[in-house]
Amino acid sequence: MLDRLADYDVVWDSPSRDASGSMPLGNGDIGLNVWVEPSGDLLLLIAKSDAWDENSINLKLGRVRIRTRPNLYIDGEAFHQRLRLRTAEIEIVSAGVRVRIWVNAQSPVIHIEADGERPFEMEASLEMWRTEPRTIRTQTSDMFKNLAGKNADPYPTIVSPDVVSEGPADAITWCHHNERRDPDPYEINMRLQGLGELIGKMPHPLLGRTFGGSMRGAGFDRVEPLRLRSRSATASHRLEIFTLSYHPTTPARWLDLMRGLISTIEKTPDPVSLRRRHERWWEDFWNRSWIYVSGSTEEEQANAFRVTQATSCSGS
Repeated sequence: MLDRLADYDVVWDSPSRDASGSMPLGNGDIGLNVWVEPSGDLLLLIAKSDAWDENSINLKLGRVRIRTRPNLYIDGEAFHQRLRLRTAEIEIVSAGVRVRIWVNAQSPVIHIEADGERPFEMEASLEMWRTEPRTIRTQTSDMFKNLAGKNADPYPTIVSPDVVSEGPADAITWCHHNERRDPDPYEINMRLQGLGELIGKMPHPLLGRTFGGSMRGAGFDRVEPLRLRSRSATASHRLEIFTLSYHPTTPARWLDLMRGLISTIEKTPDPVSLRRRHERWWEDFWNRSWIYVSGSTEEEQANAFRVTQATSCSGS
């Protein structure tokens, strides 16, 4: 049955204008939106299931922009982007370079592998927008939202800035740390629900929650606070983005935990074995979980294909 999966891969033959033309990818905890812009820049918008901020909003960890020299895309030349369902990876082939992106099924790591027909340079930048406290419009998921809709929201929703670590010279490491708020939305909502007496007796689900990532790669140096660049032009480049959420902790303790996570993962088998374990996990997944829908008429077959493809893509 696995051989049929390739028929439902999503394939594009041109870059995308913006995030609305992105491909999804993930491992159930980490989620990516991936697209290539007409400029040739490759972008990864990173989400994590437990990245809840002070206002109980699930934040994106950040966005990473990857550039190659020569560019990954040249106008008028062939472009191929495929979401490979069987191995849960996105493959991009353009301008003589093949890029494979996959989120490890068994650890919180995003892998970017780029191989070219000839040597090329590569750089990766973290794009941050939480650089200072910012008041935003409240949302339905916001604990300060007045769901009755009759009055103004009771308090402003302020999102705190992320913290960038000075860390190793070959990495970019950043996190978001939830500090105590006054007023505290969690405590306000506990009292609204008649549970005020439990405040202090139950762990605060938001206070001290810290989440973020660390991006590094063999042969890369940090040339600016938020930019890595390959030391030389080679035919092969590898980048990893490690992600971590922990609750409760401090930014300093989170950084120690991130170092420990990286050290542990780097002690695992060689990259080929690591990828094979990832692929084996997905083989097991597809062998126990698949749906192929069929139809009798041409219209039914077209609709059945779309249903099967949508169901399969949701698995990846």
